[in-house]
Amino acid sequence: MSNSLQRLKESLLAAPIIWKGDYPYFIHPLTDGVPRLDPSVLTAVVELIEAAVDWESVDLVLGIEAMGLPLTSPLSMRNNKPQVVVRKRSYAHTVLKAKLLLINRLVTQKVRCTSMT
Repeated sequence: MSNSLQRLKESLLAAPIIWKGDYPYFIHPLTDGVPRLDPSVLTAVVELIEAAVDWESVDLVLGIEAMGLPLTSPLSMRNNKPQVVVRKRSYAHTVLKAKLLLINRLVTQKVRCTSMT
């Protein structure tokens, strides 16, 4: 197991668990914004995502407001790709034609986007 994967695993195992009804819910800084996000965990996740992505096939890094932003900013900077933030409310009509890397918390996927409002 890589050092990055081990660091992420340790942080997830140490995450507190609360019960919502009969459902156990873990609280982690990458998914909930609390408690404090340890920079070594952020670095580990960024390294894992970087290794899994074919950066030549990505035009933009798309971050979902707000929890996608801790991941999209370092990925954008380290891979020299523009970053776009999707917000809950509309500020303007934007049309994109690009190959996107979508980051929303710990979920990462490549998508093709031809238009967006």
